[in-house]
Amino acid sequence: MFEDRYRESVLLRIPSGSVADGKPVWTEYTGKAIVSDYVERDPAAAGKIKSGKVFLLKCEYAPAADSQIIHNGQAYDLKSVKICRDLDSRIECYRCMCI
Repeated sequence: MFEDRYRESVLLRIPSGSVADGKPVWTEYTGKAIVSDYVERDPAAAGKIKSGKVFLLKCEYAPAADSQIIHNGQAYDLKSVKICRDLDSRIECYRCMCI
């Protein structure tokens, strides 16, 4: 649907489950994304504002909640992932909220 708008190159990092030198080992996949910023305000906590990015990600592998997205050299931790499907029920992209 938005094929011509997936212009940003990103790197999806998924933990492989093993550890080397005290750090997690990542499996990396390349993908394309539509990127936008978001700001969230919590009315219960006075003055508390969160900001982050939303990625509409097209990738060969589905991101998990403990993954990271690398965009322009900056690492973003995934907060939530939702699957976006087209009318034929095929996966179009993944909506990734990152902090």
